[in-house]
Amino acid sequence: MVPIALAFAVLEINGSGTDLGLVLAVGLVPNVVLVLAGGVAGDRWSRGRVMLAADAVRALSQGAVAVLLLAGSAELWHLLVSSAVWGTAAAFFAPASTGVVPETVTPGRLQAANALLGLTRNAVGLAAPALAGLLIVAFGTGIVFAIDSASFLASALFLLRLPLRERRSPERHSLIGELVDGWQELTRRTWLWVSILAFSAWNAALAVFFVLGPLVVDSELDGARDWGIVMSGSAVGSIVGGAVALRWKPRRPLVAVFGLTLVSPLQLLLLIQPAPVLVMAGAAVLAMIGVTISITVWTTTLQENVPEHALARVSAYDWLGSLVVMPAAYALAGPVAALAGIDATLVGAAALMLTAGLGALALPSVRELRRRDTVVAVEGEQLSETSRVPA
Repeated sequence: MVPIALAFAVLEINGSGTDLGLVLAVGLVPNVVLVLAGGVAGDRWSRGRVMLAADAVRALSQGAVAVLLLAGSAELWHLLVSSAVWGTAAAFFAPASTGVVPETVTPGRLQAANALLGLTRNAVGLAAPALAGLLIVAFGTGIVFAIDSASFLASALFLLRLPLRERRSPERHSLIGELVDGWQELTRRTWLWVSILAFSAWNAALAVFFVLGPLVVDSELDGARDWGIVMSGSAVGSIVGGAVALRWKPRRPLVAVFGLTLVSPLQLLLLIQPAPVLVMAGAAVLAMIGVTISITVWTTTLQENVPEHALARVSAYDWLGSLVVMPAAYALAGPVAALAGIDATLVGAAALMLTAGLGALALPSVRELRRRDTVVAVEGEQLSETSRVPA
């Protein structure tokens, strides 16, 4: 709900589109800059406590904004500071949360746990924008920030009850030393760093879709209504994909990950000579089914194949690879389209998506990676691996 409330909060205090962009950028920059430090924190200390601290910080920050907005005394700099604080806390929360899942469930249920996490997020996200609009009309933007603050407190209460097994504290080095150790864990696995590069290219192309898609639909179809239908298709696809990921465990996980992403370029190509809105919505459903399954399988693959003591740091590099290209891609999509034309830009973005997926699949280390089939014997708690995973 918060992105919608944030936009209207900026407008309430007589802000402009440039001001809103600044607020959003201020939230993203510390996330990009500090996510590697967040990975070190998640490997050095209790991941549950790192997440708990991040929730507490965000509860206080969003609560302060709620009070200011409800009192009618909020200024732009308040939103800028709050956005920066939120981005900083998120940089520490995300890598720790990736690392904490394997500490919580048995190995055989790891993918189902990741799928359930994604499914609940997507289900909530389906109704949240509409609910935010109703709350803003009825009570103003401050109430949404108050609910957000309360949600972080609720999250903290659940984290306090989260049963985590004790981890042996790794030998501690300097921040730079630990980042180097995490980088070495990443670079010694070809499938891992190649996948992160492919995801970065794919995300850059996706940014083009989100920038140019509304422009095309607004100029050649029925504007916001039709774009809303397309986005609803994405929401439906994310829920269906999450349900499939609960059960389907491909034996070659990265073949499934990159094979499923090859559906996504269709969304870009359908904008060139705009297809009927229901056709584009159908493509959005298919694309998000693939993306949601891919994210779940990728996260599980990361958790299964990266040493537990370095998982948060490697996850931080994964987050960085995804985050760092997005701001530039968002900023450049419009100017590139103005120079080269919208159609050429859409074709280029679709080609980039295809190249990223096919390029990753061309590598033997990506194709040959096998899922870890782990069987837990109830008597004796014995684990037997039915396959070996190449480094």
